[in-house]
Amino acid sequence: MHPTEQFLDLLSKYTNAKLSSEEEAHFILFLQSGKYKDWLDMDVREKLQQNYNKNELAFLSEKRSGEILQSILNALTDRQSVGPVESPASSDSDRFLPSVPKVHRIHFLRTAWFRYAAAIVVFLSIATYLFFNTTKEKPSVTQNNTIPVQNDVPPGGNRATLTLADGTKIVLDSAKSGQLAREENATITKTADGRIVYEADQKLGTRILFNTMTTPNGGQYHLRLPDGTVVWLNAASSITYPTAFTGKTRSVAITGEAYFEVHTDKKMPFVVTLYNGNKVEVLGTHFNINSYTNENNIRTTLLEGHVRVAAGKKTIDIRPGQQVSSAQDQIELRSDVNTDQVTAWKNGRFNFDGQRLQEVMRQLARWYDIDVKYQGGIPELEFAGEMGRNLSLSQVLKGLGGVGVKYKIENKTLIVL
Repeated sequence: MHPTEQFLDLLSKYTNAKLSSEEEAHFILFLQSGKYKDWLDMDVREKLQQNYNKNELAFLSEKRSGEILQSILNALTDRQSVGPVESPASSDSDRFLPSVPKVHRIHFLRTAWFRYAAAIVVFLSIATYLFFNTTKEKPSVTQNNTIPVQNDVPPGGNRATLTLADGTKIVLDSAKSGQLAREENATITKTADGRIVYEADQKLGTRILFNTMTTPNGGQYHLRLPDGTVVWLNAASSITYPTAFTGKTRSVAITGEAYFEVHTDKKMPFVVTLYNGNKVEVLGTHFNINSYTNENNIRTTLLEGHVRVAAGKKTIDIRPGQQVSSAQDQIELRSDVNTDQVTAWKNGRFNFDGQRLQEVMRQLARWYDIDVKYQGGIPELEFAGEMGRNLSLSQVLKGLGGVGVKYKIENKTLIVL
């Protein structure tokens, strides 16, 4: 079981008083690792502020809160003699790093609901501790600074429209599995798991027809081209391609963001044309292209193989782990790229490492199909951490709100305060 899943399972059992002795030992190891200390402390303070006045919380220094957490651990270990239990495995995707001042660097774990669930456990323990050790009277209730979400927005999903050569449009998310259409030289099928697959058949005809798949805001889709190349389309993106590849190259055109796993064919290079005329040429490789028009530049990131990026009269070859940023005829090569972050969207995650608030909001706008407005100035925040793209908007915002981002939602407009 993945460490996160293991911790969640133990956490659920702990809140329901259903931990076995062995499970309790594992749970203690998770807490003792200190891996979740910072975000737990943050949420605990937020919950405490809702139930205790400032005077009662004034004594809760970092040292003191650490002592309280230790008292919780001691209470558990007093009931459980911990034997030689294997420590939970570490995982890059589960990391929670200490705060590093930069602009105003914010750290949070992968999912808001995960942080919230864990905070409840520690909050209850600390609240009990405070009640019996600091006051005999019921504390006063303070104003909660968090602005409630009144209009929640569900996450995006597999939504796209396929436009055939004759202009016919097929809404893929509502189409049934099976054969969708037959073009001149290909059959188009929707598989049981929702992918679109092209099977080239030269017996059907010789004309080369073009199809276009388009995802809306809040959509994504998975496609297999006639040559076997696999494409993932992110939200607000499109890809135009022939129903059969002939000639000297396999050419497609995209807007937005797409991840490619190109079928190897050394005799017929695969060429991706971008909205500004730039081209990416490959033979067989895995790479990601982010070409949203509201981003500062086009980014091509290589995971496997070898690609060549052409911007105007300039070309550059890149190797795995490298990224090219291009704008018109300007090209910049980076070699210190976090490829896991680049492809997080394809794997169902948001990865906000090193991103400013505006970058984060642009991702949320595309995935949740919302508008984002700023009331006043734009907060100078830089984030680190991951969240699942299967969370509702309110769950993501709870994570952001817990680290200082104030907001409200009016209809489908997110207003950052």
